[in-house]
Amino acid sequence: MRLAKLAATSAVTVRELSVYYNLLASGITSPAPNDSARFEAGEGAPAPNDRQIRELVASARTAADHRSLEEYFAELGSTYTNEARQHDRMALSYRLRANIGTNAALALYCEWQAKRSRQLAGDAVAAATEQRQLARIG
Repeated sequence: MRLAKLAATSAVTVRELSVYYNLLASGITSPAPNDSARFEAGEGAPAPNDRQIRELVASARTAADHRSLEEYFAELGSTYTNEARQHDRMALSYRLRANIGTNAALALYCEWQAKRSRQLAGDAVAAATEQRQLARIG
């Protein structure tokens, strides 16, 4: 019941957003609907695939395009950073029980995964920084 109510409320907000943008396109200014920011930030939208990201990077020309990419890469960096922390915790857990079965090997694997996640996070943060600089240029 709670999810049905949430879906119905979300549908109303999205319809109001549609009307809002139609008015803007017609040159009529109006206030944005309440609670619409979450949808404008991409809530409910599927994550872009690699091909779509490559196309957007290749075709980005406006500051808005670059800010969009900056946000995507910053979020990706945050995701990889969280994954690295999780792998560090698992590695520590396996290290504490390294004398039991294959735990030492699992600890090494988790340490490798954490290192790789940190590298990916660094790459994503660098890409976000680059997109931020390009957004300033326009």
